[in-house]
Amino acid sequence: MERRSGAKNKVISLLFALIFPAGYLLSQVIVAFIAAFCIAMVAIMGAGGLDTAISGNLTLAITAISGVLTAVAAVLTIKLSRKSVKTELRVRNPGAVTLVLALVLGVSMNLASSALISVIPFPDWMVNSYNEQVSNALLEGSSPVLMICVVGVLVPIVEEICLRAMPLRALRRAYPAAAAAVIGGAIFALIHGNLLQIIYVLPVGIILCFVYIWTESVIATIALHIGYNGFSAIMSALPSGDIDASAALTEDMTGLYVGMAIAFTAITAVLVVIMYRRRVVMVPVWNNFPENSSNNSVQ
Repeated sequence: MERRSGAKNKVISLLFALIFPAGYLLSQVIVAFIAAFCIAMVAIMGAGGLDTAISGNLTLAITAISGVLTAVAAVLTIKLSRKSVKTELRVRNPGAVTLVLALVLGVSMNLASSALISVIPFPDWMVNSYNEQVSNALLEGSSPVLMICVVGVLVPIVEEICLRAMPLRALRRAYPAAAAAVIGGAIFALIHGNLLQIIYVLPVGIILCFVYIWTESVIATIALHIGYNGFSAIMSALPSGDIDASAALTEDMTGLYVGMAIAFTAITAVLVVIMYRRRVVMVPVWNNFPENSSNNSVQ
């Protein structure tokens, strides 16, 4: 079946691609509102406010609940259309080697991003805003185990379903693979909101989209995302894990961060090339999603 063409179909596909990212944000707002209402009722009844630990764990719970609700909605949408969830989301085991490569690639991208943020002279207001958002995301005082489970594992699973598989499912109806990957990466970056985060999440999102297309497996991108998020979650649970991008760097530290930025960017590039070379043959199993890849790829 021919891929849809024309400006109208491109716009329609883009709008469909935005549905689940928007639903993901909306579900967070709704669950957060309900939680805030319950907290307000508790305060009115004289039980007092919540301490930092309880507040942090509650925020993690909100993230978990809203994410699961959106993922369930995605699965139900596919089931209601009488299609296979496994096929539509590309729930496919890419193999142990690919999974390990994806996990290592996620950690490498995390380290490259952190090092680049430390050496590139971004404006103070941008860095301060980023640090504030990262501090809120790491939720000081929350349970380290809950942090790792939610931020390091659950969030990657949910976001790969709702912010990767579902948008690409729509985009590939009207866009070639490269364009779909760039647009999908941009949607993923914009969801994060903060300008500095958008800047460094954009290439991460694009790489995730390409890995999804190359491997035809959401499990591969989940592994990559777990490597990225899980590393941050584990480091935040350690006493020395806090990283402040606005901290003044000594000359020695500047050299170290420059070296890290170069090394991990190079490692990331090599791993991306390896992932590309290990791409599977693109079989047109998505309805209306013909694939345009070479047949000389490897399994």
